[in-house]
Amino acid sequence: MPAHILDTAQILAGKFPQLEKDLSECLGVVEQHLPTETIDFAVAPAQSIYIIPHLGIGAFSPGPNLVIALIDTTNPNSASGVDQHLGRILAHETHHCHRERGPGYGATLAEVMISEGLADHFSEEVFPGPPNKWSVALDAHEMATSLELARAEFHSAKYDHFEWFIGSDAGRVPCWAGYAIGYEAVGKYLEKNPGMRAADLWNMPADTFSSCFF
Repeated sequence: MPAHILDTAQILAGKFPQLEKDLSECLGVVEQHLPTETIDFAVAPAQSIYIIPHLGIGAFSPGPNLVIALIDTTNPNSASGVDQHLGRILAHETHHCHRERGPGYGATLAEVMISEGLADHFSEEVFPGPPNKWSVALDAHEMATSLELARAEFHSAKYDHFEWFIGSDAGRVPCWAGYAIGYEAVGKYLEKNPGMRAADLWNMPADTFSSCFF
């Protein structure tokens, strides 16, 4: 599990002197659930659309062998974000990397919802605790109305990713609706299949979960 801190300007070094140790410890825990030895992990300071505002950190995986984590040191939440959420962020993206080697992240709305739901459940398996904020972002009414809209786009590869997974000014669906629907669907699958874990399902085609979209 090669890990690299990209910090030539020493932006992270002063604020996070234990970052290398924290990164190594988090990845050591992830490794107990899914292999990480063929994945490069890079951490860098940045202000980016990948930053989760209430955490001050974020990450993405551009392919099956790379995870890039970003820390916005100008965000006042970044210290607690690194301390409390770095592990889950890395676990989430590790699951994406493995899924890329199987059915892929997905092209349609339903496929991507499942990939995100699986990654969020995996992050909870690795680092137990309350669900991530985006995983339970919808109340019952919002879930029902968002799901009704989603059904019309489930099989579309032209869906608006930003709208469904981040939120948009249009307000057609609530912020993080895509994450919440995917998390709920995967949760229902896990309830119906006791003993299964998201760690076991990285290679499972998205169609397997179709009956779990309520």
